[in-house]
Amino acid sequence: MFRFIIRVLYLPLFLVGGNALAIGLVSAGYSKLWLIVLGIGFVLLAFVLEAAAPFDKNFNRPQGDRLRDFLHAFFNEAANI
Repeated sequence: MFRFIIRVLYLPLFLVGGNALAIGLVSAGYSKLWLIVLGIGFVLLAFVLEAAAPFDKNFNRPQGDRLRDFLHAFFNEAANI
C-alpha cells in the first residue's frame, strides 16, 4: 500500500508541490538561490522515494555503468536549472 501511495503521489507532488513551493519562494521575495536548495531537496527526495518504491528493482542494482549514470544525472539536472 505504501508503494502504491508513493507511485500515485510522486508526479503530483513534484509537479504541483515543487512548482507551488518555487513560486511561493519567489513571490515572497526570498533569494532565488533558495530555488537551488529546493531543487537539490527534490532530487534527494526522488532518490529516497525511488529506493523506497522502485519502478523496477533492477534499476537500483549495480550494472557496471555508474559513470554513465552519474553523467546522465548531472547533465539532466543541469539542463533543468
